[in-house]
Amino acid sequence: MAETPGTPPDTPPAPPARVSPLLAPATPVRTTLSLLVPLLSIVSLLLLLVLGTAGGMRWLLATEPGTAWLLRQLPAVELRGFSGTLAGPTWRAESLRLPWAGGTQWVLIEGLQAEGVQWQWRPH
Repeated sequence: MAETPGTPPDTPPAPPARVSPLLAPATPVRTTLSLLVPLLSIVSLLLLLVLGTAGGMRWLLATEPGTAWLLRQLPAVELRGFSGTLAGPTWRAESLRLPWAGGTQWVLIEGLQAEGVQWQWRPH
């Protein structure tokens, strides 16, 4: 059957081929984001690690509970009546005992105290 002008064709035209979004060519924005997300994750984890370490050190050295916990962790050191912080200006202990040679010998310091201590950071 011959087509005449103005009459519709027998078969409709085929729809344009669709490209799957997964197979679409990479765009600069998509490529940049795919590289930026892992980089930001690594930087965030490193920052969290540094801040966590700094916070932990501050707790250990600048608070009484932290200092007390730290001093209890020292092996073979017996400390009684400790008050203050190691990073603070004053601290004192009723007694400090350092045994050695299987506990048969030791050094005993009573009335140990430090006042007016100033800690300064001098990297050079």
